[in-house]
Amino acid sequence: ISRGFFAAYDAETGREVWRFYTVPGDPSKPFENSAMRKASETWDKDSWKLGGGGSVWDGISYDPDSDLVYVGTGNAEPWPQALRAKSVSSGQDNLYVASIVAVHASTGELKWHYQMVPGDQWDYDSVQQMILADLNINGKTRKVIMQANKNGFFYVLDRITGEFISAQPFSRVTWAKGIDQKTGRPIINQEVMYGTNPVPVSPGGGGAHNWSPMSFNPQTGLVYIPSRGWDTFNYATDPEFKPDSSKVGGSSQTGLKSDTRNLPRQPAGPAIGPEPLEGGNVSTLVAYDPVKQEVRWRKPVGNSRFGGTLSTASNLVFQVAPSGSLMVWSADKGEQLLELPTGLVSGMGPPITFLVDGKQYIALMGGNGGAATLGTANPGAQTSAQKPMLLVFGLDGKAELPKQTGGATAAGDPH
Repeated sequence: ISRGFFAAYDAETGREVWRFYTVPGDPSKPFENSAMRKASETWDKDSWKLGGGGSVWDGISYDPDSDLVYVGTGNAEPWPQALRAKSVSSGQDNLYVASIVAVHASTGELKWHYQMVPGDQWDYDSVQQMILADLNINGKTRKVIMQANKNGFFYVLDRITGEFISAQPFSRVTWAKGIDQKTGRPIINQEVMYGTNPVPVSPGGGGAHNWSPMSFNPQTGLVYIPSRGWDTFNYATDPEFKPDSSKVGGSSQTGLKSDTRNLPRQPAGPAIGPEPLEGGNVSTLVAYDPVKQEVRWRKPVGNSRFGGTLSTASNLVFQVAPSGSLMVWSADKGEQLLELPTGLVSGMGPPITFLVDGKQYIALMGGNGGAATLGTANPGAQTSAQKPMLLVFGLDGKAELPKQTGGATAAGDPH
């Protein structure tokens, strides 16, 4: 179990210039900075022996005007708060897990932080992409940072000061009854404070929105979020948990019981947020208004952990669906304009766009490789691996996709 950090390096020499830890270390040793001194007050004194978590991955943004670097931090480790605190009733926040942290790019000194989930115990990493924009809120232009969090809430913060502006659910949520619009702190649903008995919670560790990139269109004012309309997971503390640094991955070091995955997942307590689409579809593309904090339109496609979205000034939204299709929607109304099967159904990356000689292209990658596709495995072996490919499409192109051969997409140039 790790102690999270992020660092800056000199691009020419590789020398580390500064390092910012996201959780405190051994309190018997000098604190690295005042931020760690403050964080230490929110943890039990022996919690550092478990590492603490707070890993930094996925979303990192930079604002050249303020010279601030923004990172999202991961969940606390181990997951159950009871394993990190002698008294759960103490209400310890465990800074700076499940937070957005802003530091000065040149020094690594903390400017501000905002914690989405104080004392997180549901694996609500706050590492999802952060979009910087200028929005007109209550008649005033605000420099904001936006995030569709794993926990099901869409957050709008002042990116210069870290001031909380607003947050509302874009997916089904049971872990909180809402966000206090004055303090920015979640109103925790006490029914989801689990112990050794399983408690189903929404969203689960998979998240309402995870690493699939969201996109913002200044023309429509909407953010396009690949999400899960209703994601639930059963949580239960393992009373026999013992930290072991030699074990990495899986559920062995979460501190959770591992036999709860196949139990019924009926959420506990009151649920807030938009009702799932008809049929309970969990894969949902959400067009979200960050100013009004409301859903503009939704479509049953996407997922929180597959290819993300791309929006263009020509009123288009591109998304790679879990089926491998490239979907195209009108950005303002969500009208489907195109569905283009790629033949690739695994390892799908988000679409990107670029110009060459004045012509615009859309590109995406897919396929996960594997020995079978490289010709080194048993020719008769069954495999789901697909040859990795980069597909490039011209927006005015009419070429056909490559033909399928043996379960893998053949080489070709579809643009």
